[in-house]
Amino acid sequence: MPCGDEIVPVMVSISEDHDFHEVVDQLRTTGLDASGLLEPLRTVTGLATRNSLPVLRAIPGVVAVEVQGEVQVPPPDSDIQ
Repeated sequence: MPCGDEIVPVMVSISEDHDFHEVVDQLRTTGLDASGLLEPLRTVTGLATRNSLPVLRAIPGVVAVEVQGEVQVPPPDSDIQ
């Protein structure tokens, strides 16, 4: 079971009805360590604790907060599994 203090990578979608940078500022104040601002896509990527996800989702202008998965691809010369 995941720990609430666990830091996870997230992607946040922001509504077109809200100022992108104001919402990003609120996300940062609320605990998002924003590392990627994709303004044309209205998306922010970064790190947050699992405990902070409900608070991030409640910010006006936030459409979705998704925990990002991790994909590992074997090297091209490895055996087929």
